[in-house]
Amino acid sequence: MNNIFEIPKNLNSKLAEYDIYLDDIVLYINSKCNLRCKHCYVGNDLLNKNNKYEYNSIIKFLSDFQYLSRLTILGGEPLLYKEITPLLNFVQDKDFKEIRITTNLTDLSLLNINKIYSNRIRFCVSLDGHNKEEHEYVRGKNTFHKTISHLERLIQNEIDVEITHTINSRNINYFEDFIKLCIKIGVKNINLHRVSLQGNALLNRKLKVTPTEWVDFRNYINTISYKEVENECISIRYPILFVTEKEFQKINKKNLYHDHYKGSFYGNKNRLVIYSDGNLFISSEAFGTESYIGSIQDGEFIFNDSALNEIKIMESGGDISKINQWQSGDENYPIVLSVSYKETKFIPIKKNT
Repeated sequence: MNNIFEIPKNLNSKLAEYDIYLDDIVLYINSKCNLRCKHCYVGNDLLNKNNKYEYNSIIKFLSDFQYLSRLTILGGEPLLYKEITPLLNFVQDKDFKEIRITTNLTDLSLLNINKIYSNRIRFCVSLDGHNKEEHEYVRGKNTFHKTISHLERLIQNEIDVEITHTINSRNINYFEDFIKLCIKIGVKNINLHRVSLQGNALLNRKLKVTPTEWVDFRNYINTISYKEVENECISIRYPILFVTEKEFQKINKKNLYHDHYKGSFYGNKNRLVIYSDGNLFISSEAFGTESYIGSIQDGEFIFNDSALNEIKIMESGGDISKINQWQSGDENYPIVLSVSYKETKFIPIKKNT
């Protein structure tokens, strides 16, 4: 069964009534996916519904913007969206500073690579292991070599790529091997996530990485060092996530972060997540909860009048942890930061490692 949503023509004016003026849009264009990953935060229930947003309504919605700091396109698997090539061809001609698409890159049948301008769209490719065994434990059979070969094809076509690597209890011990694989392929950017106990991960809790394990891993990243050759580096972005009270005060004094109660990490209400079930959010932390700011119903935006609305929670001095209970610290690192607050480590590349 296909559930086709139409983005309302008046969505921007409706959002403006609640002081939301968009500069950063995260658009889940469909829920259809060819994989059923053990850690997928979307979850099989939604993936199986095969929702999608109507193509012309997406184009009309995005046409309203002369400029965006960032547009992120996701699914499901967005490369299974029938109109994915014309959609990407449209957005790359817009004055958007950053355009990203997140994909498992196992199926390129609907994408015309020749239509992609290499310097306009970054393909964020999910790769969860340094070898076939680790990757396919999470993502299923016959996925590793497909993703690797398609990655190599994108790189050969000089398309901008980044690896999305979700750290779990298995692959956390093979990270240097994973870096070596990325160097071998020719990838220069890695974006890390910690597996979240949402969606399918609720049924696969053994993949969990505890707060203390995450901090140990985070500290380990900063010890990695290769002898620099040919003046090249690989960048690794990773969320801080868990800190002590003392560390939190230090971050605040440097004005590097603002408290969740001021609006999560997206404090200016200039970000919108259009989720594949018709619900709209500001904060990624609110996924899978009843804290959506509104929903799309029959082509109309309906504001969520519930006290659970994340806007109402934030404006009343609430904390994001009250919305998302799965992301909690421990006795060593009690403070939980937004998943989007990240640091970057640059590691010199040593060839043939």
